[in-house]
Amino acid sequence: MRDQLPSDFIYQEMFAAFDIDGSGAIEKEDLETSAKSMGWSNQQVNDLINELDPNHDGRITQEEFILILSYIE
Repeated sequence: MRDQLPSDFIYQEMFAAFDIDGSGAIEKEDLETSAKSMGWSNQQVNDLINELDPNHDGRITQEEFILILSYIE
């Protein structure tokens, strides 16, 4: 396992902002709530989850979220 980088702490804060119900995963409902305020459609949310969910279980865990953002960075 790699050491935590400063960006990991930022990613954890970002994750917490999207994990509205505090379940430890960003679920479709969490993203819909956030996306609605940005004018996104439910289809756009579904597409995003399908694209970013590496194991296709319909939710993005904190580890998956950090991995995705680290890869993008």
